[in-house]
Amino acid sequence: MDLTPIAFEQKTQTLLSPHAKLIISPSTDSYAIHINMRTGNPKLLDKKVRLALNQALHQENLLHFVYEGEGNLASTAVSPRFPGVAAVQKDLPPYSTIADPYEPQKEAELKAILDGLTLNVLTQERFLFLWRGIEYQLQKVGVTLNLNVTTNETTIFTQLLSTNSLQNTIPWDLLIWGNDDWFFFHPWTGIFVYRTHNVWSTAEPDPIMDNYIEELFTVSVDETAYHEVLKKIMTRAYEQAYMLAVPTTNKVFAVNKEVIFTPYQMASIPLWEMALTPEHPSIRKGAYPERLMQPVDIIYKNF
Repeated sequence: MDLTPIAFEQKTQTLLSPHAKLIISPSTDSYAIHINMRTGNPKLLDKKVRLALNQALHQENLLHFVYEGEGNLASTAVSPRFPGVAAVQKDLPPYSTIADPYEPQKEAELKAILDGLTLNVLTQERFLFLWRGIEYQLQKVGVTLNLNVTTNETTIFTQLLSTNSLQNTIPWDLLIWGNDDWFFFHPWTGIFVYRTHNVWSTAEPDPIMDNYIEELFTVSVDETAYHEVLKKIMTRAYEQAYMLAVPTTNKVFAVNKEVIFTPYQMASIPLWEMALTPEHPSIRKGAYPERLMQPVDIIYKNF
């Protein structure tokens, strides 16, 4: 093994490996959790319910216990690593940083809205680690999640992309996919899911949001107008709670100790920039030296 992305819970195993080191980098990737306002539970059409679902998620606890600290709090589906997003997020803090959902009065308030709500979740198996954390938190306010688990990514996208036109064949209320950023240095990859006339959106038609997004196409990230329209888009997504906001994620790699590698923040992995030391198994003669089999410190890059 020379390089592989790993799950958060595999960090310790990697650190203790005689041949691998741990490289961690920030990223512009995110987890896109759709709320089905098209063919889902009719209660999801109520903004008060969608807001309560977002307010019930204790993002700090998710980041600490589920992500093992590898990520960033996020107020929308857009990573704060994109240009301008972190600045906007200062005015749109994640709901659990405003009011702790575990505080008795807030928990009772949320339970009064959500108690008895049952939601069908469509997810790939690889996201179960996150749903277990979400499930625990939503149970505290009376929400039941029915998990429909698949190993097939095609199933997820077939259902997602047919929901806008009311043609999905598997009933779902919440659906997740890994929104890996291939566009680079622009938040479009986290914003296009809010374009309500697009097949990627599962929100009710919203001409105001759609016009904001069209306006985004007319400006570049170094213009003042970009920051103004970005704030309008994020504010509307935040206030309307069109998706379930969870922390965004760092990139975590297990890498051969004798490979020199710096990740990109986007999804592309720059294999062409990797280099090897003389102790790499493809170069060295003989056994790997025991002195090199000891754990090495976590390597943080791009922070």
